[in-house]
Amino acid sequence: MLEAWIAFIQSPESEVVEKLEMSKKEIKEAKSELLKMSVDSKDRYMYEKRKESILEKVSLIESAEQKGIEKGLQQGEYKKAIEIAQNAINNNLDDNTIKIITGLSLEEIKILRNKK
Repeated sequence: MLEAWIAFIQSPESEVVEKLEMSKKEIKEAKSELLKMSVDSKDRYMYEKRKESILEKVSLIESAEQKGIEKGLQQGEYKKAIEIAQNAINNNLDDNTIKIITGLSLEEIKILRNKK
């Protein structure tokens, strides 16, 4: 690794460093930082804005995925409650017991009972 850093310091644009970037994460990060520092302030500003935009998009996507997962879980829980309620109705349990077991409202239970 010491040899890699020496090569980087001596000539960051060399072919040796380009090959090292492929295998050494640290060298790749150092080269990226060097490039960022070497551009003028306008280019650096544009780079930072683009980076912020990308990070914001990634954050929005992750948030949307999490909301989708939560919504899917809620729908699955509701479907399971309906299934349990239908089984309870088929076994002649009263509405209040079904409400306690499933968490469904009495109105939802009555609708299920009428579908039977």
